[in-house]
Amino acid sequence: MNSRDPLAPYRNLFITARPGMGATTLALNIVSKYLDEDKKCLVFENTNCFSTGYIERTRALREGIGIDSTPPLFKKYGNLTVAHRYLFELDTVLSVITEHNPDIIVYEESHYSGDQSKDLIRLVGELKKMGKLFIFVTHLKRKRNFFTNYEYNAPFASRHRKAIPYFDATAIVYRNGYCDEVENVIEEIRIYERGKRKYRTVPVRFDFQKQRIILR
Repeated sequence: MNSRDPLAPYRNLFITARPGMGATTLALNIVSKYLDEDKKCLVFENTNCFSTGYIERTRALREGIGIDSTPPLFKKYGNLTVAHRYLFELDTVLSVITEHNPDIIVYEESHYSGDQSKDLIRLVGELKKMGKLFIFVTHLKRKRNFFTNYEYNAPFASRHRKAIPYFDATAIVYRNGYCDEVENVIEEIRIYERGKRKYRTVPVRFDFQKQRIILR
């Protein structure tokens, strides 16, 4: 994204898409833009790819503590800090944010998480008080209409739809298929502002090889 970034005005943003369509790539591009501005970014990364290691599991066994009580693992790249969490636990997330004091927080949810709307609403409220920019990344449920074979791609299809009104905007990454599956690929970001049922469309092009999103 560049200085014409249509998502720049929003202090907290709900990003979603069907699995594999580019929600994480969109979040990455927003983070990169803020890194260019020398902002500190903290990302709670999707935990699906990071199983709990031997140290955490051994601590749980020997010290009699729960897996979710073990501290997160951190990796750094310049002003970017990435935390690998095993479970979403609101107080732990807030303590990590207080410790690192970032300008921007991104929380990418595990695909297999349940409805955590209450904690998410509380997190949005706390980060507003702290003056932080917050991006929540999740995925739409894959649910087709058996009569039309149409797959829902709208905010109501999210399991966190109760939390959506607490965000400034919802950005849905829409692609009508993978590039090698359809002849004319439609790639766009659909932005629903708070309280509005209609969206505005931002045409984009995905370059997954370089993890870039280019505004058309």
